[in-house]
Amino acid sequence: GEAYQLEVNSTGIVIKASTDAGAFWAVQSLKQYIWNSVKGQKNSSFQLQGIQITDEPKYEWRGFHLDVSRHMFTKEYLLKIIDWLAYYKFNKFHLHLTDDQGWRIESKKLPLLNEVGSWRIFDRNDSICMRKAKTNSAFEIDPRFIKVRNGKTVYGGFYTQEDLKEIIAYAANHFIEIIPEIDMPGHMSAAIRAYPRLSCTGTAGWGTEFSYPVCPCSNETIDFTFQIWDEIADLFPSKYVHIGADEVEKDTWKSSATCAAFMKANNLKNANE
Repeated sequence: GEAYQLEVNSTGIVIKASTDAGAFWAVQSLKQYIWNSVKGQKNSSFQLQGIQITDEPKYEWRGFHLDVSRHMFTKEYLLKIIDWLAYYKFNKFHLHLTDDQGWRIESKKLPLLNEVGSWRIFDRNDSICMRKAKTNSAFEIDPRFIKVRNGKTVYGGFYTQEDLKEIIAYAANHFIEIIPEIDMPGHMSAAIRAYPRLSCTGTAGWGTEFSYPVCPCSNETIDFTFQIWDEIADLFPSKYVHIGADEVEKDTWKSSATCAAFMKANNLKNANE
């Protein structure tokens, strides 16, 4: 469905494809060919050598991942990323929207995710960015993502649902599908800071290696999960979503009376089950 033929000859340029996507990828190859022919320079005119290309993708899924939780990027930057992904014929854009460090998607049902969970005080990694920014402007933190709250400077932000609709539509016009990720049950400190009841301890915190996960045994966590994924499902047309499920430290589950009752009721032998 994504195959194409591209021919440049003395009479013109011919693209043949059975689908719009195939024709679009042919145009990207033509753009690459032109860029190389002019060596990246802007010329009022140029010549192309005759060429014939028959091409199709080796892999159906050609994905790129961006973590916007640990470092916030502007909407305009994401649109620019989509331009580059299309140029290199990526067709999946995996958007890592939440993690311990920040909740980056607007929730109309659970507003504290944005009021609290989308912001944090500067951490060690942010300090590295600010140090590098002195000699490399690519590391500069956009001032729109810095504000003073309760006397403290905080860093963060989030994409509104309207922002994401624009990004999703822009990607679709470039034959790119956006795969949203809400990482759970671990990596949920941003959500727990907003709604402490989601943790088995009633607080955000840090175990031996990883952050406290949400409590899988409570009805409140289940309700929260359905509310969030209902919003995501309504917003993203993708057939796929990513739920993370990595690096879950279960000590808070093992010491939870709620989880002990849940395991007994469901005949589970231990927290791993």
